[in-house]
Amino acid sequence: MTVLLNSEIFILTLVIGVYLAAVWLFRKTRLSILNPLLVSIPVLALITHFLGISYESFEKGSRIISFMLHEGRSDCGGMPLQRYKTGDPGTCRGHGAGPFEKNDHQIQTVDRVQAGPGHKY
Repeated sequence: MTVLLNSEIFILTLVIGVYLAAVWLFRKTRLSILNPLLVSIPVLALITHFLGISYESFEKGSRIISFMLHEGRSDCGGMPLQRYKTGDPGTCRGHGAGPFEKNDHQIQTVDRVQAGPGHKY
């Protein structure tokens, strides 16, 4: 039984199932307090606690979802978004891929860069 509970496919099915049930509940009631993420997180915490699924096992089983949500996001061809925004060495700069355009001494919004100098806002 513990092999099944700790398997990647079970945890993936559990996470997606709980989220889809929370979406259904939200659409049925239209109450903002029943936002699917606000409902899914505590429900998953309770289910994993009562089933005895350890955090390490849950993290291993949900790594596909984790990758799709934040680790795989990038504005610079495979580079994590946080490195782009902080300006670490080796990041891509000045190609307009993200919400900010890196200029020599300051960060300007893309709108201001495209409007050009002398444009009144």
